[in-house]
Amino acid sequence: MSSLRSSRVQALTGAALLSLWVAGACSSKSTNNTPLFCQDDDSALCSGANGCQGTRECLDGEWTECVCGSTAGGAGGGGNGNTVNATSGDSTDSGGSMGTTAANTSGGSGGGTGGGDSTSTSATTTVGAGGNSGGAGGVTNSGGSGGGATSTVRGTVVNHWLHPVAGVTVMIGDQETTTDGDGAFEVAAVPESYDVKLDLTYSRYGSTGRYGWVYQGVTRRDPTLQVYGGLDLRKSNVLVTPTNVTAEEGLVVAMALGGDYGRYLREGATSANSSISYFGPPEITMYGHALSWVETDGLPTDYISYDSTALLAFDSAVADPVTFAADLSESDITSGAISGSVTSPTSDARRNAVYVRFASNALIQIVKDSSAIDGSFAYTVPSLPDASILVAAHEGDLYEGPRAVAYRNGLNPGETNVELTIPAPVALTAPTDAAPLADDTVFSWSSEAQTFVWLLWSQSVNEGIFVVTTQKELTVPTFENGLDLVRPGDDYAWRVETHGNADSVDAMLGAQGFMGDFNDIAYDEPDGLGSGTGNYTASAVRGVTTVE
Repeated sequence: MSSLRSSRVQALTGAALLSLWVAGACSSKSTNNTPLFCQDDDSALCSGANGCQGTRECLDGEWTECVCGSTAGGAGGGGNGNTVNATSGDSTDSGGSMGTTAANTSGGSGGGTGGGDSTSTSATTTVGAGGNSGGAGGVTNSGGSGGGATSTVRGTVVNHWLHPVAGVTVMIGDQETTTDGDGAFEVAAVPESYDVKLDLTYSRYGSTGRYGWVYQGVTRRDPTLQVYGGLDLRKSNVLVTPTNVTAEEGLVVAMALGGDYGRYLREGATSANSSISYFGPPEITMYGHALSWVETDGLPTDYISYDSTALLAFDSAVADPVTFAADLSESDITSGAISGSVTSPTSDARRNAVYVRFASNALIQIVKDSSAIDGSFAYTVPSLPDASILVAAHEGDLYEGPRAVAYRNGLNPGETNVELTIPAPVALTAPTDAAPLADDTVFSWSSEAQTFVWLLWSQSVNEGIFVVTTQKELTVPTFENGLDLVRPGDDYAWRVETHGNADSVDAMLGAQGFMGDFNDIAYDEPDGLGSGTGNYTASAVRGVTTVE
């Protein structure tokens, strides 16, 4: 990667200067009474040999070469016909002609060729080819197109909890770099539309997992590339100890932990040794929450007690469990109803889930309702400090798919008319189940969605490939660094996911990523920092086998 040395830019009367500059746009010549020698940190306006306007800086007592800004490669000028609408284009810094598309109604010579320089909102810009000259005049001749621009991409790789992932190999075209400690990367001279690929390795309970990710048809210069896992998968032991509560029929006791890297939930009125799993560093902290309630016919009717704990410290390298104790003596808890309706494609294996969501990221599931197939629902939910309600409506086979979920966060007791629409999962087309896998095997599917995540994973080792795309068919991608995750004679499974309603890959690569509360990590349980309203679908799973 290349970097630019920043310049101090003075104001230029009558025109705005670009804040980032590209060296080499023009050679220098003498300018308005600029002294021959200077003091460090001085800067001055200058004009290049071809008339471009720029700045020069003082370095070791002498002026540097004139550095000019650049502008977008111009479209070819419209022909200079007799009609006043035909123009020859505005001048660019590089001296080319930035033509506008101008109609010609009578013969005249074509406009000049567009200038060769180009620009972007990002810092680095390289020289693009000049635009074509305008039409030769006559009826409705348009100017030629502008030059192709390249610019720097500065992105970040994060996991499904939005934590930065360091040490990831990033490939764009034939360029390769690695994410730093903040998950950031920079690649210069990237065309307007590009594919970006990742080679990602991390530990899963001591064994190594390796995954390739591909994001197709990206144009944004600041992509946030979200991946599953990414950080090492660890376990830490915990001793769950509810006190001042006795197990009895109809009483439910739930204890939950939440923090920046994960969450944990256990039901039971007795003490128990357990463990938490999370993707993150060896040492983390979490807050504890405990809630008890009475159920009738499997649904909550009355909330009995609530307790929370101070911050608990966990170390995955320590075998001794951390004690998570909660006092569940009876207390006054205000509650109210939440009601609404669900629209689903088939009503196949329908079920609703309701959670108390705490600001600590802990979740306590208070409703598991498999009888809600008529579309309407009403549940009694508690009002607790620093907490809101998450309602999720599921449909389909939890493990083999197809399955789908629609959800809504930020609800409170007393809310009505909560509407959820479960989308239809992707329908797989080819190849058929257990088909052979070759280099030219085409994977295809049908769906009304506009963006997809295609997955292919090994059945024997922790390896797989993910493609984020708007296409509905593809072949197994190749990686410029030689990464090959398809082994001869191995069995693989594949499926297609959708995450929300994004209409482009660019829309999936914003700062908050595209993975919401529900994703591939925890099946029907929320896992991540999702908020607001969203949905997730996973197609059925099919197998393929590579040839020996």
